[in-house]
Amino acid sequence: MESAKQLNTAEGLFDEEIKICELEIQAIQTAKTERFRENVSQNSDKINFKLFQFERVLNQAPEHKSISLLGKLRGDPTDAKCIANLSKTEFQLAHVEQLGNGKGNKAGDQFEEYFHNDIYRKYWLKFGGAQGDVNKIQCNLMYPASEFLINKYSRQEQYTVRETAEIYAKVTKPMFLDHEDPKKCEWMHNILENKKE
Repeated sequence: MESAKQLNTAEGLFDEEIKICELEIQAIQTAKTERFRENVSQNSDKINFKLFQFERVLNQAPEHKSISLLGKLRGDPTDAKCIANLSKTEFQLAHVEQLGNGKGNKAGDQFEEYFHNDIYRKYWLKFGGAQGDVNKIQCNLMYPASEFLINKYSRQEQYTVRETAEIYAKVTKPMFLDHEDPKKCEWMHNILENKKE
């Protein structure tokens, strides 16, 4: 009987030691996560797209020449998601005007014909030289990306609804504005209060 009590006491102490170790591990992981995110935030101008680890395509809009990707940032000790919205930029008139005058052809420009029928030809053009002046792609990165943002940038079925003042008052306002989480609208308030662009 005495040895059973000692065994129970030892097991209890062992369980407490395990809980303490688990809490210490959790504290270390939390500190690593906070340091990683703080580093990303403070050095956002130095973030390289090479850190992005692709998982899947959320949405693709060929008519807008854009795509939304879901992934993670390499080195992140958590399972936090990251969204990268890639879109081709518009043509810069100054660069396009140089194409036909001999000044625009730089080292690295490529013109590859892939179709020819009588007077009609089609080419794949890669130009902008080593600087990639014409071939730029804009990347908007959101990290850490919440489930709300992942859903927002995922492919959605779209419908057209004619909203009347009555529908707005009875459905839209109560559902989307009256119960809205203030953090979800923080970006809008930052713009209205001239805190951010």
